Amino acid sequence: MQEDKISYVLASKNLISDSVGGGAIVTTPTILGTQIARVEEYGISFNPESFGVHADNYYFTDTKRVAVIKLTGNSQSDRLEVISEQGMRSWFRDEFQLALDTQKIGGYDPYMDEYVLSTNNIKVPVPPVVYECGIEFQGLNVTSVQSYTVNLTSVIGTANVEYNITSGSATVSASWNGQSFTTGVVTGSGTLAINKTTTSPETAVITVTPTGTSSFSVTPKCVTGIPLTVIKCVINSNFESGATTHVEYKWQDANTISPVDSNAVTLGSNPNIFSFYETQTGIRSQGVYPYDSADLTMRVNKLVTDSFTWEYPQDNFKYLSSNTLYNNTAPEVASLLAAATTIPDSLVVNPSGTVINQATVGPATTPAFTMPTNNQYLYLIYDLRFTSAQDICYSDVSASDACCLCNVPCDSFTASTRQDVAFVCNQPLSQTFYFTGDGVAPDVGDLVYSNQQCAGNSPGQNINNLQAGYYKISGNQYIQVNSFGIIIEKTSC
Repeated sequence: MQEDKISYVLASKNLISDSVGGGAIVTTPTILGTQIARVEEYGISFNPESFGVHADNYYFTDTKRVAVIKLTGNSQSDRLEVISEQGMRSWFRDEFQLALDTQKIGGYDPYMDEYVLSTNNIKVPVPPVVYECGIEFQGLNVTSVQSYTVNLTSVIGTANVEYNITSGSATVSASWNGQSFTTGVVTGSGTLAINKTTTSPETAVITVTPTGTSSFSVTPKCVTGIPLTVIKCVINSNFESGATTHVEYKWQDANTISPVDSNAVTLGSNPNIFSFYETQTGIRSQGVYPYDSADLTMRVNKLVTDSFTWEYPQDNFKYLSSNTLYNNTAPEVASLLAAATTIPDSLVVNPSGTVINQATVGPATTPAFTMPTNNQYLYLIYDLRFTSAQDICYSDVSASDACCLCNVPCDSFTASTRQDVAFVCNQPLSQTFYFTGDGVAPDVGDLVYSNQQCAGNSPGQNINNLQAGYYKISGNQYIQVNSFGIIIEKTSC
């Protein structure tokens, strides 16, 4: 029994016919069958409490159609009879016309062999009629409060209720998500603004309260969306040129999780501009476009076909909400990077069992992620540049002293010969190499050399970097050196 229809469904079994439709050949107890609706336009309205049954007779009311119904039989070939038309049509019309949302309590009395029906003034839960935004509501010489439930959609922004009190005076008010907006007592025309700050709830209740007798028209307009341009930027060191990865983001709030926006990226060779710079524009809170008060997740996803590996902690996520358009030129890239907020390494996680590195920021994180409505651009920056440190020599006397008296600390370490990654852990520590760094052992970001004449120790000599490859440095660790002599990875065997 549905509000506006009577249907049949085979419960706990379903018929399966042969190829020519010749009849049932098997049944199964695990599913519901196909729903089949009766042809009559009757249902049980909002009154399931009116249902009564005796043998093969089923009784119930359809208040919306001013009917009391008897259904006889036990299949879709049941006979439907509107018993309220047997001499009581006008009585039920008068009774039900003003009692759509009150109780109709029905039951069968087996002693008297009667269906007994009683009505009262207790309200039953009736879903409100929800109107679409943009519809005009009118009232002529009304004296009572008029309320309308309007769907403002899931868009975040301002919904304007345009009103015109053509006679008398009235108060126009709106209720959304527990917040109240009101004009006070007004005459003439004007606008009431509803500040819709989240995607849900989508509906608001618009109320017109006349002062005495009033005539009016009100038109709740749809929310005016706030445009947002998201600019995804990827920057990297030149030695990573040609590597591939996927840069992604999404947003969420208490009610909504957005789709994941994903782009395949091939890293470029110029470390002063973005390898990837893409703009896309939409409405805040719709699709992949976040809004102020939402949580933002940025991530780098290494799919099977990708070659770039996120390195902790030198790779970073940055973001900037701004009203300034930064183009992909070296000066403007530098300005954007300086203005952007870096998400700290403490917020970067690698979900178990994935090749994703991600960080989430929101209003409650440190730093707090905010997007003022006047800022039309959101920059999402994937900073994959490799950072290395090098001791330098300084003199406040002369350039000659800085050059000729320079002695960059150069420490030794034992290692294997250069190997492929598949064999490095099985090699003996048979070589002595050198590094410049702050630690007692070489680490990510340090420069490594093949002999004691580290860069700066022998003026005029070529820099003797270790060749690119993998080197075992202890019983259970190895390093990866790139073509610039920088350690880019330190891994346990």
